[in-house]
Amino acid sequence: MSNLMEKEKFIIYETVLKEEGSFIYDLHNNQNFQKEKINLLLTECRELLGIYKDNGKSNKYATILTGMTSTLQHTLFLISCHFMPDDEFTIKNYERDLSSEIVSDYYIKFRVVLHDLIF
Repeated sequence: MSNLMEKEKFIIYETVLKEEGSFIYDLHNNQNFQKEKINLLLTECRELLGIYKDNGKSNKYATILTGMTSTLQHTLFLISCHFMPDDEFTIKNYERDLSSEIVSDYYIKFRVVLHDLIF
């Protein structure tokens, strides 16, 4: 994705709108963690940070920050639910695609992106 509006539209779709096919919708409703989609989301967000640095923040900045923050929080919440013995929520592809190390790596990547968005 090349320009500001495309990147913002993608990030908002994946994190805020909760529409079918988005990362957060698929995780919450289909119990599927899409590694490719979260990797693309983080890449697009890092590239957007460069655009913001060069040109200033857009009027979608607060929505992007809110979406990324809530996506991190909700993702961590659902991962914790996956391990709660009394909770019926499970991430169907956890054993195949995730591990505690991979989850920790995503947490760190999100923290870096959020830090750079805020500061």
